[in-house]
Amino acid sequence: MSAQAQRLGEPAAADWDWHRLDTELRPRLIKLAMARYGFSREDSEDLVQDVFQRVLIKRHRARCPEAYLRTAFYHRCADLMRDKSRRGAVPLTDDLSDDPLPRILAAVAVNGALRRVSPTCRSLIVAYYLERQTLAETAVDIAASVKAAWKRINRCVSRLLQCLR
Repeated sequence: MSAQAQRLGEPAAADWDWHRLDTELRPRLIKLAMARYGFSREDSEDLVQDVFQRVLIKRHRARCPEAYLRTAFYHRCADLMRDKSRRGAVPLTDDLSDDPLPRILAAVAVNGALRRVSPTCRSLIVAYYLERQTLAETAVDIAASVKAAWKRINRCVSRLLQCLR
């Protein structure tokens, strides 16, 4: 454990609310692995379990356990996709001749814009567009009607676009 983590009082993985993380985060990560990376449901469940187990065993500390686990999960999925690509099973990009610089610059710009929008907007955009939550699931998460959730998402995307200009 780092001295900085001790000073900040960040909870260790053993102290996290694992029941909440399991009931709320696990289904979203499983859905993400299936939709974004094309893993089967069983492989997705195994992958989430593996990430949760590794984080708990290593006793990581984080201010936001959900964000930490989500990031660890993304990295694990990317690692598996990279391994498959090396074995020739899955190409990393659709067109390998494309110059990656524009995509990298666009990702950096979007990342910077996401940092400038409110945490609420950021979580809505990530849940709906990156984690591919349905509109109904997003509405339940924010305790709003589907129509109100759609309006909030659109306002957040408008703010994000303003930050990109």
